[in-house]
Amino acid sequence: MAVADRLGANLAYCRRRAKLSQEELAVMASLHRTAVGQIELADALSHSGSPAYELAQARPARVPPHPVKQITGGRHSKGCSARDGGRCNCNAGYEAWVFSKRDGKKIRRTFAQRAEAKSWRADALGALARGGMRAAKKTTLGEAWTGWIKGAKHGSIPNRSGDPYKRAALRSYESGMRLRVLPRFSGVRLTDLQRFDLQEFADDLLADGWNPSTIQVTLLPVRAIYRRALSRGEVAANPCSGLQLPAVRGRRERYAAPTEAEALIAAVPAADRPIWATAMYGGLRRGELQALRAEDVDLANGVIRVEFGWE
Repeated sequence: MAVADRLGANLAYCRRRAKLSQEELAVMASLHRTAVGQIELADALSHSGSPAYELAQARPARVPPHPVKQITGGRHSKGCSARDGGRCNCNAGYEAWVFSKRDGKKIRRTFAQRAEAKSWRADALGALARGGMRAAKKTTLGEAWTGWIKGAKHGSIPNRSGDPYKRAALRSYESGMRLRVLPRFSGVRLTDLQRFDLQEFADDLLADGWNPSTIQVTLLPVRAIYRRALSRGEVAANPCSGLQLPAVRGRRERYAAPTEAEALIAAVPAADRPIWATAMYGGLRRGELQALRAEDVDLANGVIRVEFGWE
């Protein structure tokens, strides 16, 4: 059998044994053609008596090693037909991975379709090159929340505008996380939480009768945690993006006419009328009324200086 025939038969055998894809088979075929050409050249030189024959023997053909498979099929279950050479019936999926030199480890993900695995790997390679991706850590959402709220209170983690978070906003964040988010997702890793998990969570809150505004406020700290994790390369994607949340419809407010306001103020005790009049005619909130000082009120010029507010 000729050299090319032997290598061709070996190529077909390798494909059957390793179950190579068409793409990987093309790489092996290219390597085999290179080897065949070098072997046939050396054979021709040996018959011609050319001194180049010694040179061909001194420089053996350098055939690159078998390409490393960076997208592989998942591990099949014990009862899967693929273990006996049949068609897979256990939905093992496809595992894709990239190597992070920064962390010295592989980053792996498993997908149901091979095309999804290839697409993720291409995106991951780009993210690694830009420094926007790191190997997954074992940080859970509960642990990330503990670090985030501590930094937000100290001012080291600003809001999207670059300003420190207001205490009232942080209190609402803490309430939503403690009562609704953490009981469900506290032990889930940041890298494992998916968009459909949060979408199902939002749907459940709506089904339980929660107000659409409360649902959106509940997810605000989760968005902030993932926004920071994404900027630090700790996650590859933000599962909060693309969520379909219920619309918040503002309630129509009714303003009292001056005659009605006068009647309402007259109905309260005389000692409370200045406070109610200031709130109604000046538009001050409760916290601003509580923080109002005597020197802030200029009766001669009809001016009230609002500089502070209690929370």
